[in-house]
Amino acid sequence: MKHFVNSLIVCLGGCILFMMFSCEVEATASANVVVEGSNPTPLPHQINRWLSTDWIGDEITMFITDNPKDIQFLCISGKLISIEMNDCFVSKYYTSYSSSISSSFYRIDGRITPLHVGKTYLHIQDSLFDTLISVKILAEFYTYTEPQIDFDDTEDSVNTKLHELFGHCTYYSDSHYYQIGDSRCRYNLYVNYSEDGVVDNYIVELYQGVESAELTGYINERYYKTTASVGGLPVYIKAHNNEYPSISDATVVVIPDLTAHKVKYQNPLTYSN
Repeated sequence: MKHFVNSLIVCLGGCILFMMFSCEVEATASANVVVEGSNPTPLPHQINRWLSTDWIGDEITMFITDNPKDIQFLCISGKLISIEMNDCFVSKYYTSYSSSISSSFYRIDGRITPLHVGKTYLHIQDSLFDTLISVKILAEFYTYTEPQIDFDDTEDSVNTKLHELFGHCTYYSDSHYYQIGDSRCRYNLYVNYSEDGVVDNYIVELYQGVESAELTGYINERYYKTTASVGGLPVYIKAHNNEYPSISDATVVVIPDLTAHKVKYQNPLTYSN
């Protein structure tokens, strides 16, 4: 009887050990099982607590000569996210793929195409959050620094802007022009005002030595070439509607004269072909 009891105890102990071992293996196996797509790893760059991307850095920077680049975003809120670009003249954002990975994750893939030199941003949002990511398109040509004059500027505001922007700025009252200079180059600037006392147009007169191809490249990178011409000179514009750009939608009309090394910036409201 004693022998039977001992055998029974050994048997029961072995069963208990087997069950414990089996449960441990099953628990370990369960812990290592990852259901594909249910809990994806955040993308390499964490923008904030709810959004990550595979683009490293807090600003998307591309050169005008770059090919379109793919970019991916992952949102942990699980909500449908949308992406808008502020200025489609500078660059274009195209959404190629978006999907709800699970109740907690939403992914969107897109492509950024550089169009013209400038700054814009991506506005990314869902029903709970939103954020902005700066987008900068860099130039290949840095021929000169534009005076950054607006067509509602008066003579006083023009003077203020030019002296703040340039290290060298001298006004010659007898000939009514500024001599402008910075680290890039020097040029003469002629500013013409309307009867209302605001800027009608201004002309950048570059010193000799600027190649025609360089000046053309500079303008092409920053403005849209229209089919219009003035006195045989091509007409460019800055237009926010990149899909259907037109002079009626322009914020500035630009007319380069390669032979004379001049570039005229015209108020589109007073432009006439």
